[in-house]
Amino acid sequence: MKIKLPMSKLYPLRYDIRTNLIEYEGKDWVLLDDPMGYAEAPVIVTPEFFNILVSIDEELDIRDILKIENQEHGETTIEPILAQIKALDDMGFILSESFYQKRALIEQEYLASHIRPAVCAGTCYPSNPEEIEVFLNDFFNRTNVEDYDSSAHSIIVPHIDFRLGEIVSEVYSSGYHSISGTDSDLFIILGTSHFMNSGQFMLTRKNFETPLGIIKTDQNLIEFLYSNCPDSFIIDDLAHKPEHSIELQIILLQHYFKNRNFKILPIIVGSMHNFMSEKTNPADNNAINAFINSLNGYISSNNIKASFIASVDFAHIGMKFDDNFDAIEKLDEVKKEDFKIIDSILDLAPDVFFSQIAAVDDKWKICGTAPIYSFLKTNAFKKAKLNKYNQWYESETQSAVTFASLSFYD
Repeated sequence: MKIKLPMSKLYPLRYDIRTNLIEYEGKDWVLLDDPMGYAEAPVIVTPEFFNILVSIDEELDIRDILKIENQEHGETTIEPILAQIKALDDMGFILSESFYQKRALIEQEYLASHIRPAVCAGTCYPSNPEEIEVFLNDFFNRTNVEDYDSSAHSIIVPHIDFRLGEIVSEVYSSGYHSISGTDSDLFIILGTSHFMNSGQFMLTRKNFETPLGIIKTDQNLIEFLYSNCPDSFIIDDLAHKPEHSIELQIILLQHYFKNRNFKILPIIVGSMHNFMSEKTNPADNNAINAFINSLNGYISSNNIKASFIASVDFAHIGMKFDDNFDAIEKLDEVKKEDFKIIDSILDLAPDVFFSQIAAVDDKWKICGTAPIYSFLKTNAFKKAKLNKYNQWYESETQSAVTFASLSFYD
């Protein structure tokens, strides 16, 4: 029987969609998730349908899809496949004309607002304020505040998912306990850029909203930076829209210092891989130096009580991160390598820290390189302490992430 097929242009799956093989109800599925927040919700599809999805390019028509399906699974009809593709397109997963229209409307609405809304509420942490209270009380109680010198004023802490249990909560909490004695009214958060690199330092004027309320961004500080070093940073509101490295610290600050009126300076720090590839030193970069000097100048000249937070993880290894090995085989080795760079942080030696990572071409994929380097350059710390170090291994993807908290003192 001859099948009559309507001619229709097919578009590929968006290149920025995260995919993960999961098991659900005894079957294998592929989870599709949009970290940029344009798709309505994560979805699962069969591995067979996913293979069709990733075979699509803009030159493929429906007959090509049917041919692929018939070769793989025998004679079939095209209608169910088209229906699934259409459903994904309606949700915003497909790189089609309708997606570009959908994205433009979402971005237009976002840019017009003075608020950067929470994107991790309901996933990394509860969306209900009362549930957050219980969740974060337990989160911080995994370590004892009395066990840490609370006179620190700045910290390096992770941005890994809160839901991974005690191995992450004890690292976060140990860092926050060490700044429990600070009277800072400004928290400068240096976060890893996971999605965009429009500049070395990407700021936003937007205030940040979470289920615990709105935290204001220090507009006076941003205006000062514009007056003194306008070419050293960029205002990129869209870079902040999907980024979790800033938001996760904000919800922790809101809970930990719930009775304090403080402001933030949210800074997403762009990759420094260009310095590695060009064999140059970021210490010689005029824009980086101008930004750091202006930031420090504002704090000192205005007698600001400020704390810095570097929101970072360390190594990323295994199949999930494009390695051809099971991360469990490398956990001991990566720990040794992590502690080499941790030692350079404890020595308050940012250039040594950077050179160690650059020397191996960032072999271990340290996602916190740029924020940590900038963090160390912005301060004249007297001493530093390591609080906790941990590794998270994900057996399903044979991958691992390492992370630590460190505290810094005058």
